[in-house]
Amino acid sequence: DSCAEFRDYLSNRNVDLGIDFNMLILSSGSWPALPTLKMHLPQKLNLAIEHFTSFYNSKHSGRKLTWVLSQSRGEMYAYGFGKKYVFTTTTAQMAVLLLFNDSVEYTVASLVTSLGMDKKTLSQVLASLVKNDVLKSSEGLDISSEAKDDVVLTLNHGYFNKKVKVDLSKMVLRSDPKQETEHVQKNVDEDRKSVINACIVRIMKTRKRISHSQLMTE
Repeated sequence: DSCAEFRDYLSNRNVDLGIDFNMLILSSGSWPALPTLKMHLPQKLNLAIEHFTSFYNSKHSGRKLTWVLSQSRGEMYAYGFGKKYVFTTTTAQMAVLLLFNDSVEYTVASLVTSLGMDKKTLSQVLASLVKNDVLKSSEGLDISSEAKDDVVLTLNHGYFNKKVKVDLSKMVLRSDPKQETEHVQKNVDEDRKSVINACIVRIMKTRKRISHSQLMTE
């Protein structure tokens, strides 16, 4: 169990991450292409990733970890409202909300700079938080379009929900349909190559020698 081994690794080095950190390690060849997300991570999360990468590299040579942040989720305690809430968020939502520990308001342009995220993706994240009433916006936000640079976002201190645990993560980052189609086609082509190669190997093991035309017929 990688999670348990990682905890032992940290304990042996007297490292306290300050957060609960769990991961799932998947084989890239067994999963379809997933949306990528480039951004500046919160400091504690970035530190956890650095430690786990060092741990993983010490156990496995020749392997490369690719962090699929678009599929990551986290829980955070929120105290900026009438009562304490436990929000389940995407990594991007978490990064946005944590910034409000340092300032009461941000423009879209300043968030782009602070988070290192492209404006199209950030606009979707902000729209989801505004739709959930956690943030207020000086101008209406649409998840399908980019927000203007001068739009101001503030924390909605009047936010209320009967539940203590609230899932804010039910949002989908929309990708470019053309780009998504190209990804799918590329994956299909790669799968076909693997199947064809396996068939050729199987046939040649049986026949030993065969003409190209016969091989194509097979």
